[in-house]
Amino acid sequence: MTVWVNAMAAVLLTVTIAFYVFIYTIWLKRRTPQNIVIGGASGALPPMIGWAAVTGGISIEPVILFAIIFLWTPPHFWALALYRSGDYERAGVPRTVVDKAGQVLAELEAGEQSGAIARLSDGLPLFTVVPKPAPAPESEVEAALAQADPDALSPRDALELIYRLRGILKSTH
Repeated sequence: MTVWVNAMAAVLLTVTIAFYVFIYTIWLKRRTPQNIVIGGASGALPPMIGWAAVTGGISIEPVILFAIIFLWTPPHFWALALYRSGDYERAGVPRTVVDKAGQVLAELEAGEQSGAIARLSDGLPLFTVVPKPAPAPESEVEAALAQADPDALSPRDALELIYRLRGILKSTH
């Protein structure tokens, strides 16, 4: 990913995979009912990876998107855990929701989480939300695209076109 996109996106992807495999799956999943709360970080990182891939960096917008997904993960999981509790029990995966009291607690916490997500989402219009890469010079992009015949484009030609367009876009940063 470092070669084709950029180092920041590659590092974030590596951290995400390592966190999911080693922290969540191997260490937390079968040891603590808080596995999903902590492990939810790996599921919340993809917007940051995408942002870094497009812009080459991280700003407040992807951090807000990370926080929204991170806060959404536990109540989402708790609903599944209630619905499929027998499956989790047979697999030996601990979860916070195991009985009626747990169900009530999950519903209360889901309500609190939903409120936090709503408040966080209210702040999104204050930011740009969509990354804005620097525009490429139209004449260079148009020239590159005009030379490509879509009906006769081989996979190798398509890859070369992608690299050429990538070079044009990188030269504008």
